[in-house]
Amino acid sequence: MTKIGCHPWAKFDVDPRIQKIIMQIKHASYFSGITSKQDGQMKPYGDGRDEVALLNRKKYFEKVGLDIDKSVAVNLVHGIKVARVDQNYAGQIVQDADALITNVADLILTITVADCVPIIFFDQVNKAVGIAHAGWRGVVGNIVSNVVEAMQENFDTNQSDLTVNVGPHIQKCHFEIQNDVADKFSDYPKSIVKQDGKIFVDLQSAIKHQLTSIGVQPQNIEVSDECTYCLTGKYFSFRRDKPEILLAMMAYVGLYSLHG
Repeated sequence: MTKIGCHPWAKFDVDPRIQKIIMQIKHASYFSGITSKQDGQMKPYGDGRDEVALLNRKKYFEKVGLDIDKSVAVNLVHGIKVARVDQNYAGQIVQDADALITNVADLILTITVADCVPIIFFDQVNKAVGIAHAGWRGVVGNIVSNVVEAMQENFDTNQSDLTVNVGPHIQKCHFEIQNDVADKFSDYPKSIVKQDGKIFVDLQSAIKHQLTSIGVQPQNIEVSDECTYCLTGKYFSFRRDKPEILLAMMAYVGLYSLHG
């Protein structure tokens, strides 16, 4: 039996099946997910290499009941730029950004990752979503603050109303860095781990610090403990696999239509 601590009936035992239904209701306004290695390469390049990725995306979206023609991709540049998109972007690739936001229902915002951190934002009150791709440069540049600020400016989002999901990524157990990169994390000393003469960085620790520092409630931040490097059979990992051409998963988020 499980207790739910954020509801008036927290003192009562709740059947896990009921808890699952409650969580589904809580998140009923939006959908999100991440593909696995078995779903295939998902990164669009905007050239002749896209045929396989687009076919894999189509198969995956059909499997989960979504329409690829309503999806928006982005040409990632490992920066901190946020782009607002609407229905006019459906089926398009946004250039030179690392995060997308929208308040348009049934639009599917997508990014690709293969060790970097996928971060999903949901504003229950104003019905808006966002998604960000954060490598170490994006974390140091505080892309999460840019996303929250963009949602505030465009959708009147209050950061305390946000739910943020930090997805599978390379964890501190395998993200080894050198001194030059470690120096860039000087604002997040608790994110640096030194062990056996090596330096590792804990990206999720820095991200959680950034989110709480701007007013996102700690209880509204959900963090995956899955490591893309460790889970060889489940996820692509650029650091582990060192492919000549990057193979990546797709993370996505969207709002359900009230009439859907």
